Amino acid sequence: MQELTLEERDLYRAIGDLAYVIATVDGVLSNSEKIVFQEAIKEDLGEHSWLALGRFEQLENEYIDRDLEVTYNRVIFIIRKNQQALTQNHIDKFISVLEKVAGVSGVSEEELSVITQFQVDVKRIYKQANS
Repeated sequence: MQELTLEERDLYRAIGDLAYVIATVDGVLSNSEKIVFQEAIKEDLGEHSWLALGRFEQLENEYIDRDLEVTYNRVIFIIRKNQQALTQNHIDKFISVLEKVAGVSGVSEEELSVITQFQVDVKRIYKQANS
């Protein structure tokens, strides 16, 4: 098992955070959303999926109503803070997870907007870190 850096661990946790908020944007976390999230992270994040899963489950168990905008801004802050560890492969995997979770009940305009903005922001951060 390849060890992740602390920065990479933070990136994986952040994507669990954002996936949770996207899954609950309609006010409900369905069993199918949880199952799709678990399958998506296993498929896309592989052996390190436990980091995203741990964060997702932590938020679920806290029963805290997460504000989408606040969470999004925090996730982007974490990604910017850990940008040296960010790879194009991470970006592709993270977007894939978010799209799968959002697609469970049909992608709402709000979910699509968040994912599109995430793609723009994370690619900009990656480009800045690698230029």
